[in-house]
Amino acid sequence: MKGNTTCTLSELPLGEEAVITGMPKDEYLCSKLVQYGITNKVRIKKVYCAPLSDPCAYLYRGTLISLRNSDAEKIIVSCHKKRNRHN
Repeated sequence: MKGNTTCTLSELPLGEEAVITGMPKDEYLCSKLVQYGITNKVRIKKVYCAPLSDPCAYLYRGTLISLRNSDAEKIIVSCHKKRNRHN
């Protein structure tokens, strides 16, 4: 998909939406996320960060969840690459 790039969920800018493309290799964390409905191909949006930037809140499927950055950095997402206005 042209214009898209991958990053970790923790790197997703505030207010941006992305699609999950890779789940954590940590079996326990992956199992917990799947129980919450966080799986590949789910659209997820970073909506809030605590004052020290950890944890952050994410909105997906009408549900709001808070994740520590140490967990969010294990989730790979495909995010829309913003174009520079001058290009």
